[in-house]
Amino acid sequence: MEETQISLFLADFDLQVNQIDRIYDLLDARQKSLIQTDTTPETVESTGYWLHNLYCTYEDLFKIVSAFWENKFRTPDMSNLTC
Repeated sequence: MEETQISLFLADFDLQVNQIDRIYDLLDARQKSLIQTDTTPETVESTGYWLHNLYCTYEDLFKIVSAFWENKFRTPDMSNLTC
């Protein structure tokens, strides 16, 4: 495996993890806001939107990982395995 490919994978991986961290920070701030004030429909919808974004960001992270590692470690005796 080339060093360039590994570097690109790590850069994509780090970017995705940073996005996940940013969304968690936003949701944490939103939770604190919800505790202190009355809940409005807009706040609930916005929180749902960010939870959906978090889910999608994790999904994208899994896609990055699987695309990078897929079929990298196959041996002849593994040819009949499926996920």
